[in-house]
Amino acid sequence: MCLKAFRGMPFYEPRMHYNQALRLTHRRLMMKSRSLILMMAVSLGLVACDRVTAENYNKLEVGMPYSEVVSILGDPTECTAVVNTKSCSWGKDEKYVNAKIVGDNVIFLTAKGLD
Repeated sequence: MCLKAFRGMPFYEPRMHYNQALRLTHRRLMMKSRSLILMMAVSLGLVACDRVTAENYNKLEVGMPYSEVVSILGDPTECTAVVNTKSCSWGKDEKYVNAKIVGDNVIFLTAKGLD
């Protein structure tokens, strides 16, 4: 008669003993927790993957299309636009790459803190 309380719940299965239902629920919660931890670890690994390096900076050239710069460095951290000119930066205060773009082509590149 205790099982009537479980009807309609996602873990309820007919003719299941109360302890079996609790074990099944616990198992499902553990599986969800493990998958959440795994997703968090993967996303942390992706964030930690730094594309602002001296090697990638050396691949950049004046006259290169903006889309190619994004394919090398990823999406910019910050971008400001005035008329037909964009100023974009990748990275943080101590380590960054700046690019000035007119139209769709890079006209100026600077960097700081790259090893």
